[in-house]
Amino acid sequence: MRKTVLFLILIPLLSSAWFFVPGAYFDQDDEWTYFAGLGFTGDIERYPKHAFYRTKGDSTAGEPIILNKYITGEMRYAPETEAMRGELHFDVPLFGIGTKLWARYTDANTADPRKINIFPTDTVEMENSISPDQKVNEILVRLDQRYRAGIQTYWGIYGEYRQAKYESEYSITSTGFVEEPEKKQSEYVGGGLFFGYDTRKGDMDPCDQCLSFYIEISGSYLLTDSVDADYIVSGNDIKEASKGAVKFYIEQLLFTPTTSLPIEIPLLTVQAPTVIAAKTAIGYYPMDVPQLIAFRGSDGPLFRGLRQNSLAGNSFFIFSMDFRISPVERMYTPVTLLHLIAPRLIPDARADVQIIMFSDIGKYWGAKPEKQLYTWGVGLGLKFSKRLSTRVEFAWNSTQDTWTTYFFIRPPF
Repeated sequence: MRKTVLFLILIPLLSSAWFFVPGAYFDQDDEWTYFAGLGFTGDIERYPKHAFYRTKGDSTAGEPIILNKYITGEMRYAPETEAMRGELHFDVPLFGIGTKLWARYTDANTADPRKINIFPTDTVEMENSISPDQKVNEILVRLDQRYRAGIQTYWGIYGEYRQAKYESEYSITSTGFVEEPEKKQSEYVGGGLFFGYDTRKGDMDPCDQCLSFYIEISGSYLLTDSVDADYIVSGNDIKEASKGAVKFYIEQLLFTPTTSLPIEIPLLTVQAPTVIAAKTAIGYYPMDVPQLIAFRGSDGPLFRGLRQNSLAGNSFFIFSMDFRISPVERMYTPVTLLHLIAPRLIPDARADVQIIMFSDIGKYWGAKPEKQLYTWGVGLGLKFSKRLSTRVEFAWNSTQDTWTTYFFIRPPF
């Protein structure tokens, strides 16, 4: 039976808060994994400066705009597979309305998305097929800068750098797969423009009906590619990847109004706040691309419940539905005792308990096989602020019949 162990310590600092989360969990990819996460969150409010928006009769013109301000760092180590993963999220309004840094490091054994099935004999039988893994060492750094375009709109630019080294027991050539060691290296730089519309006013855990829309147009340029076959292909043809690639990405989030549903507990009925969020995302490359920049199901919010790096393609769509209930609000934490000892130094930090149910439906083109994917999952979260929450989620993908565990500090959506 798979168990997840979670320990939580919250150390607030005046009007802000630090979260330190050590723990351990079992994951199908990396087996038992030790986790340590650190998060910082706070509130920043700014009022519209432009007289145009204050004189047009906009009811929101005199209300403050809440800007994101959070930092999270996570480290994971799996001793049985010697997998190391690290991630950093930095979102603070240094310039404009936000400066965001996202960095990720991966050193682990993952699936090779280019080699879904290899048949070692001439007789093609599914029970004899091999789905090879590869040793992956990846670095990704992305820097976003956002500016206000209106009360509920923004625009921005970003740049990114990606580097990866891969080692596999199987090589891919123009004639097929060969059982011999292969080492390859890829390096990309990229950047682009994006535009967004968001009625949440910076509130990342909305309590009213809200809409968020995001569109991104970007490009990537290949600096280093040690082999010609390090790319995702459509169909069975082996093609040489081009030096440049153009990407289109669109995302939409729709939140329902929070309601209070009665939850029946023996001898007690709780009016629990709920929220439903529906997400639709589409990504498209008009050409074949290497696995380093391809859309991958396990990257961030693109798809849950898949093995790391097991599915990648040059285009995809996804529809996600999240349903969250908060049966317990302002739960006492160990920090409450510290608040009683030093109330002027340590605020009374309490957490809302969240029960999460979600489903992902989508498809990746250019991946092999091109199948419709279905994932179902549940989770448990501790929300200390509207910026960050600590969550553990279990996702089952019925298409690939795989379980995946997610354990992280993130914004609510």
